[in-house]
Amino acid sequence: QAIMEITAVSVGMPRSYFARFWGADAGAGGTSPHNILRLAHYRSQAGMPPRANQLRYGEHTDFQGYTLLWQDHNANGGSQTAPDGVPPKGGLQVRDPQTGAFLDAPPPPKAFTVNAGDLIQCWTNDVLLSNTHRVANPPAGDGTARVCLVFFAGPHPDTIVECLPTCTDRERPPRHAPVKAGNHLIRKLDVSLAPTVTSTTVPTILHTPPPT
Repeated sequence: QAIMEITAVSVGMPRSYFARFWGADAGAGGTSPHNILRLAHYRSQAGMPPRANQLRYGEHTDFQGYTLLWQDHNANGGSQTAPDGVPPKGGLQVRDPQTGAFLDAPPPPKAFTVNAGDLIQCWTNDVLLSNTHRVANPPAGDGTARVCLVFFAGPHPDTIVECLPTCTDRERPPRHAPVKAGNHLIRKLDVSLAPTVTSTTVPTILHTPPPT
């Protein structure tokens, strides 16, 4: 809720604007059913080296609203909140939209990583981008495993996501057509679960631009 309030205020919308899509008024069921907490375990690659071009998790964007990620903070098995914890190698990488290069995104101690998803990009008309990211392999011979907590926050599936009025003007028309949140999620899942998936088959935004 706090993150959505910050988002609303940052683009000039009322602070509680997004509450209707997640809270008690979010459709007949109340709270959004698309808030999901997942435990991600990346096994040690000791004795099982990756195949050519194989990653711990391939290139993708997140499908919904914001993702809150608690990365594995300590390769030495100590406290996850230790200020001197050394994160395991081979973790989250994000793509630089200017150069296309993937950059390491190691977690600061005690910090969550917050990532905007496709629907945030649509709402804000590309003010906030749904950035492509991946999980890289550790260096050869590194047997460290990783355990991360991932919270996906998605609006109610009946939510119509469209460009906010404060994010568009004559010089910046809407870049994405309105889309129903549930339909977008299903479409992205269908593509991601296809037998052969590459970074080019899972585009950042699957809905087409509005007609000019």
